[in-house]
Amino acid sequence: AAPTHEICIDTSGGLEAYRAGRRKKFWSNVRNRRRRLEALGRVEFERHRSSRDPVGLLEEACAISMRSWKFREGTALALLDRYRRFLGRLLASPIADTWVMRLDGRAIAFRILAVTRGVAAEVEIGYDEEYRALSPGTLLSAESNETLVREGAREIFGALDIAGQPVQVFGGARQHAGILLSTRPVSRCPWCRRPGWN
Repeated sequence: AAPTHEICIDTSGGLEAYRAGRRKKFWSNVRNRRRRLEALGRVEFERHRSSRDPVGLLEEACAISMRSWKFREGTALALLDRYRRFLGRLLASPIADTWVMRLDGRAIAFRILAVTRGVAAEVEIGYDEEYRALSPGTLLSAESNETLVREGAREIFGALDIAGQPVQVFGGARQHAGILLSTRPVSRCPWCRRPGWN
């Protein structure tokens, strides 16, 4: 089976190399949209690792996804029982790294990652459609990516539109994020080094 196309950022060169690897226009847009969002109210970024309240955190993510384009497409978290249960287990695990962006206390974007051994894999991301013009998902990703790079992440895999393509699933899926998306042949899970299969 053919793997999906990956979005992988090589961050092994550190923060300055990561910043230099993106176009100046990208960073200009991030600054501009952040200023515009801050003009509407107080912007906060929350980070939850191995959440003490995975149910509450997941409910908040589900609520955001119901206000996003994913609801129209039928892929909102609240509509996907098995996937939602999987994310609940992930949020309680030691590799979970969940970010929430708030505007005046209201959650408007979330990002769920699995992070271990210098590799971060985005598992789910969503944002409130009301703020689409201000790119809350991009702002949250930029903020969390910079933190991950400062902490020593070597690679950050982004979430994708899988577009019906099969993904490479690893035998250690229950202990990790469950999937690795790649355009190149992958023989081992990057977290536990177990053999993978298509």
